[in-house]
Amino acid sequence: IEQETALLQGQGEEKSAEADFRMPAVLGHLDIMERVGAGGMAVVYRARHRELETERAVKILPPERAKDKEFLSRFLREAKMAANVEHKNVVRVYNVGEEQGFHFIEMEFVHGTTLTHLLKKYGQLPAPVALAIIAEVAEGLLAAHTSKFQHRGQIVEGIIHRDLKTDNIKVSPDGACKLMDLGIARPVDVSETVAGVIQGTFAYMSPEQWEGLPDIDVRTDLFSLGVV
Repeated sequence: IEQETALLQGQGEEKSAEADFRMPAVLGHLDIMERVGAGGMAVVYRARHRELETERAVKILPPERAKDKEFLSRFLREAKMAANVEHKNVVRVYNVGEEQGFHFIEMEFVHGTTLTHLLKKYGQLPAPVALAIIAEVAEGLLAAHTSKFQHRGQIVEGIIHRDLKTDNIKVSPDGACKLMDLGIARPVDVSETVAGVIQGTFAYMSPEQWEGLPDIDVRTDLFSLGVV
């Protein structure tokens, strides 16, 4: 894992979206250092917190996408969901805001690589390694599924990730695993899915998710964990 981390240092781990904007060198209290990845909605940079002198991951919503109310709503919802899950196996969110026209989420920076890259590099993992990874991800999911927080004026319990896959599992050099990317997560008891509209990654979806059913629950994440 340490060797793989060194190879990936400074490289984007996902190439599904490219930055089509000029990122400023400074964003509030953050000094932007380098681009490290991109997903379908946002771009991630490695940054340094000027006062605390520590590394951060900064997720940026491109200005053009911020004009779309749905994109912006999903982006801000991700920050809120993740900030309410405090667990060693879930990437921590420190702050959310807007600077110089850029909406951003300030997060814990995790050195390491995704499970996707480990599988591409080494193929099938030894059973004890695979079980250790899945056990840690399951602990992170449990924390998400049982978290309590305020949503739209009421207390709700539990978050469904809805996009659990190898791309969203980070493995650090010491073997610790972190669950990432709550971009399409939603509260367990609050239906925010439009019937017939499919969100997520098809290869990992539960049957009820790819059928577009509105009343899915935490079992959809357990199905995806089984696929992983």
